[in-house]
Amino acid sequence: MTFTASGYAPEAGALRVFSGPCQATVPSSGSIGANVPVAAAGSFSGIQMTARPTGEANCVYLVNAAGARVAAASLTVPFTASVSFASVEPVRPTRAFVEGGTAKFSLTASSTFPRILWVWLVPGGGACPGTSTAAQTAGGRPVASRPAARAHSLSGWQFTVFFTGEQRLCAYLINAAHNETPAAADGSGFTAVAPTAPTLTITPATASPIEDQAINVTLGGTTEVPRRVALFARRALSGDCSPTWTAERDKPAVIRLGFDGEVINTFSLPATLTPDGSGRWLLCAYLHRPDEETAVAAAQRVLDVREPNGTLAISVKPAAAPGQPNAITATGSVEAKRKLYV
Repeated sequence: MTFTASGYAPEAGALRVFSGPCQATVPSSGSIGANVPVAAAGSFSGIQMTARPTGEANCVYLVNAAGARVAAASLTVPFTASVSFASVEPVRPTRAFVEGGTAKFSLTASSTFPRILWVWLVPGGGACPGTSTAAQTAGGRPVASRPAARAHSLSGWQFTVFFTGEQRLCAYLINAAHNETPAAADGSGFTAVAPTAPTLTITPATASPIEDQAINVTLGGTTEVPRRVALFARRALSGDCSPTWTAERDKPAVIRLGFDGEVINTFSLPATLTPDGSGRWLLCAYLHRPDEETAVAAAQRVLDVREPNGTLAISVKPAAAPGQPNAITATGSVEAKRKLYV
């Protein structure tokens, strides 16, 4: 913060500011801001200075040209700060706090000087960690941050409930560094339950798929909280789907069948697969948290893709006269696109 200095100097010199109480001699280091010159002996006023707004004492020294103390005055900058949660409530679902669901909180914060607000969701019960850094180290997830201001008001701020069991919302008013002791802090705890068990099914439109012919597939299921889905297809002479969706995604020659986004409640998603070869195919579906590989539900479906059936007949109509071309007619049918050579 800035303040105005005034006084009387018996000779030209300068004004210097240091944190802490005044000393008999001017400290050798740790000054706040630049030295402000006092050009000549006599009264001075209206000189703008900078002090550290910590709520602790600052000392303003009047020094002579050699830097020795001539006079000193103590300045204490009042500083207050507070942060307080008003409410924490579930949003979706409304029956309770549910892992993976959405909740909301309201809080207010104020400070004499601008401070940054950080809010973390920290797993476990008890008091909040002492600093913003400690909240992160404890496995916390950031759910809100606001730039430096003298007052903060978050009303109905929504966040994802990342954990099951006891957890705490921890709010910190800080100057800049996350590892510093906050100007003010507050916490609000709650307990979240696991969501209702999800379901996931894969339903192909045909029980007898054909090579090179499109197959309609429906991915359906239920989930109480928002989740992401992934559906993959690949030829596999044997074996099952991979344990995680990322492992399946990285399989050679795997095909990902759409679906980029979240699902909730009852869902039914269409997809299309055109198998480029006959034999055994695997369809692998996963329902997972947005930021995790492990699925909360998975489904597998084996397709036995057959080669397309076809018929072909050729008839020849002899030429009407010697030297004339014969007429050849090919007729038939095929279940998938094929080339004809005669």
